[in-house]
Parts: sequence; C-alpha cells; structure tokens
Amino acid sequence: MTASVQSTKPRINCLLDSILDRNNLKFSDGRHLYAYRVNSVELKNLKTALISRIELAAKLRTAEEKAAFCLFGAECFRRHYAGGPYSWDVIFDELGCDERRTQYLKKSVREVADDGLRWWKIDVIRSAYDSQFRLKTIACHGGFPHHVLSSNGAILRRYLCDILRSYEQYDQPISEVVASMNGMLPETINQPVVHDLAATLVTALAKLRRASEGAKEKGLSRRDYLDQEDPGWASRLPLNVVDESAQQILLSLLDTQRVYTSERKPFAIRTSLRLTGKQAELVRQLHFPQRASIESFRQSLGIKADEEIPSRMSSNRKRPMSG
Repeated sequence: MTASVQSTKPRINCLLDSILDRNNLKFSDGRHLYAYRVNSVELKNLKTALISRIELAAKLRTAEEKAAFCLFGAECFRRHYAGGPYSWDVIFDELGCDERRTQYLKKSVREVADDGLRWWKIDVIRSAYDSQFRLKTIACHGGFPHHVLSSNGAILRRYLCDILRSYEQYDQPISEVVASMNGMLPETINQPVVHDLAATLVTALAKLRRASEGAKEKGLSRRDYLDQEDPGWASRLPLNVVDESAQQILLSLLDTQRVYTSERKPFAIRTSLRLTGKQAELVRQLHFPQRASIESFRQSLGIKADEEIPSRMSSNRKRPMSG
C-alpha cells in the first residue's frame, strides 16, 4: 500500500523528499539552502523535472514546484554566477526553456520566489535600496559562487580577513564592518550578494574560532580540532569546502592571527567610502568596545591619573575654517 502511494507522488515532490531524507529531515527547517548540499545528480534531476513542468503548464503551480525552483536557482548562482549585476537570467539560462515560456515564467517569478522560499521556511532579505531582494535572497542561499572564488581568491581572502579581524577586534555590527571594507572589492564583485555572504561567513567563522581555542593545547590545527569536536561544522558555512579555492580561503581565515584584548584600542575612527549608485560619500565613524579598563580609557582621552572621570561626556566636531 505504501509503495502505491509513493508511486503517485509528483516527481518534484519525490526529489525534495529525497534531499530532505539525505539530510535526516522530514520537513524543511529554515536552514540556508547551501546547507542541503545538493549534489550534481540531484541538481540534474531537479532541472529535468522543472523543465518538464514549465513545458507542460508554462508555469509553476504547486508549493513544491516553486520550492524546487528556489533550490535550483540557489545552486545555479553558486555554480555559474561570475560577477556583475545579478539577474534572474542566471537561473533561466540554465533551465534553457524557449523564449516564450521563459517570458511567461518571468511574469510570475516574484510569486514563485515568495511561495518557494516560504516552503523552505526562509525569510526574504528585504531592502529599501534593492528591488531585487527576492533574487538576492535566493543567490545568498547558494553560498559563495565558484567562479567568484576562483577568479578573485586573493582579493577575497584579504577582504574577508580584514573583516574578520575588525569584527573580532571591535564590538560593532557585522553589517557595519562589511560596509567599511567593500571598497576593497573590484567593481565586478562589489555586489550586495557578496556583501551578505561575507557577513554570514565571517560571523560563522568568528564563532568557530572561539569554539576551537583548545586546538593548540591538543597540538591540532583548528580544522582537525573542529572535525573531532563538531563533525558537521563545515556544512553550515556558505562555502563548498570540496572546492580548492574555498578550502584555501577557509583555512587561511580559520588560522589568521587574532587581535587580542591587550592589543585593542578602546576607540577608533574608521574611514570608509560608501558607494550608492554613482554617488560616493566619505564616512567617518567612531567605534569603541562595550568594555574598557579605566587605565586605557584615561589614556585614550588624555585624562590624568589624579583627575576625576566625569559621569557624562560630550564632544563637538570642529570644521576647519575656510580662508
């Protein structure tokens, strides 16, 4: 009886069930789509099933069909996006449907994305400055694109390393740290998708670095230590660690030298160039940790040891006089 019921299930439903089952799940649980680790055979089967539905009905109707589109789309971005403005065409080009069906599907792609991401229990990354937030959400859930890593490995390594060091050194939101470093990226990959993936990766790596502090005591590398203590750690990162470029970046970030508390400056002024469209704005921000010793606080503000520290302080920004 069970076999009879299974055989009547739509093919896309069976494919999704198989992917969930391989991850020891009965239902989607809101994890990033890259964490399902879709393999090449599963991706090929998803593509075939999606094309079949689009050619038959010219649209995706069920929640499972829309969920399959989002998963396929996320994998397309990781495997095929090479930089520049992100577009739905990255997904549609891989499906390879004729122009008429593609244009028809594009008209309903917002609904498809909303319903598909909801099936995966994923919230859409909404932004007042980015009308493509549905596509951005799908792209981010694919993880770091292979071609971006392989073509810009050295630049990304420096970019991510600087973000990680600054994030560990100062108590400030990861979004602010990333925004202050985006000027390091070449225009082709200075995109919101890359920024969001960097924030996700650095946040996860900072947590892993804290969790692997005992590696040196045991004479292990951080990676070997994490493999012993938390075997599934790599699957939670937006990197495909099978990829050689991703491995090199991951290992360099895990082992990069940490700026310890004794080396920290209580206050810092960070200068960054913020790009909005064709407009550029120079931004200077004061950053400080949540806690600082009395000695370092006095030293930073020039307060002598025998002087009382006021309970409230304010500062005025003086602009240079123009002649």
